[in-house]
Amino acid sequence: MPQRGVTARGSGSPSRRETEQLLRDQPPGCFLVRFSESTVGFVLSYR
Repeated sequence: MPQRGVTARGSGSPSRRETEQLLRDQPPGCFLVRFSESTVGFVLSYR
């Protein structure tokens, strides 16, 4: 399966707001995994 839109960031995990902006113009089925801002663990954001 080809990878699209894979981006490396050097400044840590994107915020919830940044994640929403990153996914806004992406097709359905796109997702992003990031560190949670409020608890220890990960968050899966999807469109």
